[in-house]
Order: sequence, then structure tokens, then C-alpha cells
Amino acid sequence: MKTTLSFCLIAILFTFCGPDQKAIQKARFDEVMAVHDEVMPKMGMIRKLKGALQASADSLITADSLSAEAQEFLGAVAELEAANESMMGWMRSFAQPEEGTVHEEVLKFYEGEMEKVKAVREKMIGAIEKAEGMK
Repeated sequence: MKTTLSFCLIAILFTFCGPDQKAIQKARFDEVMAVHDEVMPKMGMIRKLKGALQASADSLITADSLSAEAQEFLGAVAELEAANESMMGWMRSFAQPEEGTVHEEVLKFYEGEMEKVKAVREKMIGAIEKAEGMK
């Protein structure tokens, strides 16, 4: 009888706590994806800026020298490429926790992913601002 009562209590707790945990997990996932969705459209801008800066650098490069200005353009191009790759790398490595993962572990996972995607955002925005300042 005690075992049956304990089982019923656990089942009731699971029923009442389960949806709240899932809702919290979904909210954390949505927060991470909101940061991603904020900067993902900037990928096109990165490609456009990279092309423009590369063309500017190419026009300054002569057969026997690489001017300081050309080096600056190429440095900005490299930053744009790194920002682009940081987003692509984050997207490639992102995979949601498996079903049944302990709630606290899921929250830790999303906390870590939030830190990573915020770093990607900062890298992208910084590279874009630098490149736009050079136009």
C-alpha cells in the first residue's frame, strides 16, 4: 500500500512538474534562438562588406607592395570571415539535449549556448561596425 501511494505521489508530481519544466526549457531555447535570429540576417551584410573591402584592398595592392591601407582592409576582411565562421560553427555544433535529459542539465546547456551565441553576436556586430567605418 505504501509503495502504491508513493508511486501515485511521484506520478502526480511528475504530471504537475513536467509541463512547467518543459515550458521553462522551451523558453530558454527560445531565448537562445532569439539571439541567433537577431544576427543571422546580418550574414548577407557580412558577405557584401567582405566583397567591397576585398575589392578596395585589391585596388591598393601593387605587384611589389602591400600598403598599410590595403593591410587594414585585409584585416577587416579577415575579421568578417572570422565572424561569419563563428556563426557557422555555432550553428553546426548546436544540438538540443536529448529527450529525458535532467532538467537542470538542460538549463545548464542552454545557459552555455546563450553565452556562445552572444559571443558570436558581439563578434559579428563588431566586425560589421569596423567594416562599415572603413567604407
